[in-house]
Amino acid sequence: MKKRTSLQKNIILVTIVPMIVLGSILFAITYSHIKKTMKEQFKTELSDVAIATSAMLDFTFPGDYKTFGTDSFILMKGEVPLNDRFEFIDEVKEESSIEISVLYDNVRFLTTIRNEKGDRILGTFCNDIIKEDVLGTGNSQFYDNVIISGEDYFCYYQPLKNSDGRIVGMIGVAKASSTVKSESLQAVVPVIVFGTIIIILIGVIMFAYAERLTKDLLKLNKYVGEVAKGNLQTNLDNSLTKRGDELSQMGSSIMIMQRELRKLIEQDPLTGLNNRRSAAKHMQRLIKELDNSNEPFTMALGDIDFFKKVNDTYGHDAGDEVLKMVASTLKEGVPGKGFVSRWGGEEFLIGFSGMDVEKAKDCLENILNVIRNTTVHTGGMDINVTMSFGVAPGKVATQDEIVKSADDLLYYAKEHGRNRICDASDVKE
Repeated sequence: MKKRTSLQKNIILVTIVPMIVLGSILFAITYSHIKKTMKEQFKTELSDVAIATSAMLDFTFPGDYKTFGTDSFILMKGEVPLNDRFEFIDEVKEESSIEISVLYDNVRFLTTIRNEKGDRILGTFCNDIIKEDVLGTGNSQFYDNVIISGEDYFCYYQPLKNSDGRIVGMIGVAKASSTVKSESLQAVVPVIVFGTIIIILIGVIMFAYAERLTKDLLKLNKYVGEVAKGNLQTNLDNSLTKRGDELSQMGSSIMIMQRELRKLIEQDPLTGLNNRRSAAKHMQRLIKELDNSNEPFTMALGDIDFFKKVNDTYGHDAGDEVLKMVASTLKEGVPGKGFVSRWGGEEFLIGFSGMDVEKAKDCLENILNVIRNTTVHTGGMDINVTMSFGVAPGKVATQDEIVKSADDLLYYAKEHGRNRICDASDVKE
């Protein structure tokens, strides 16, 4: 009995104790790596939210920041007062659990942060160090120990600039340190669990899990890096979306932000079509896909006839309804891999994949007939419009030359009666 007890002690001393020590070391190393990686992830996440918030404010409220008033300042963006426009930042906070503040100079005019009474901490100041770091240098800064209203935060501050380049304030985004620590600990819990299993099973399972976790963190870090660089077409690895843990939640949050950024950057807000920037990408894709094939593609540029008269006669709201009707009709009428984009004002760029000029003209004729026969009912008024189109082959020139060719033919159609579709064969010397 004594020998068995002694053997048990030897096993504990020779195997279990070293494994506990090794497991503790492995846990400490893994935890340090995860904490560092997640800190960088939080920094990137906060940076992305700051960039998205700034872009959203610029897109929604064009113009420079300024204040006016004597006793109580009012913050303006262009001609719109921002003081009570909390819906934008509240929506972002609801989706990401990130606090957002808009500061003019170093004073908070908009914020989601609330004090113990539940009131927003409007009119409060950021500390002088942050003011000097951000407003003094014009550079974004990340801090992991900022005290705001008595609570510790991870913060990222991005300078706000007016059109003349002058730095007038900051976008401040923050995540409570308690939340960050909680999420970090939750991410490490599986490591602790598998660490215990490794101690029991001589470390095999723990090593496998740590290796997998590191790979997933690297994948997530790579994905976030691509989004931060502006690559909004990149995809999150499927293995991360299937994890079902905090890493998946972080990935999902970034995917939501990526999708919203893509809408802001690539989509026309009125018609829902691709905007000019996105159209250029679609053209590049078509040219690249079909460059070494025998498959044709055709580009068309269309313009609503007498659109200015529609706006002048019926008002801009009616004009918007006409634009939406035309956009919907074009989108429904273009088949396959083709695309429709709002090129600018009342102009639309249409790409026909796998169609030569004649087939594209037939397709446009069907679309034009629908537009001719569609009445827009708005504000008690009935509005009918027509369109003119210029059609050019897509495989005979560069992207700019294709658009110019279609634009010249559109101009010819305008000059020769409107309400028609013209290609090179229709031009009379």
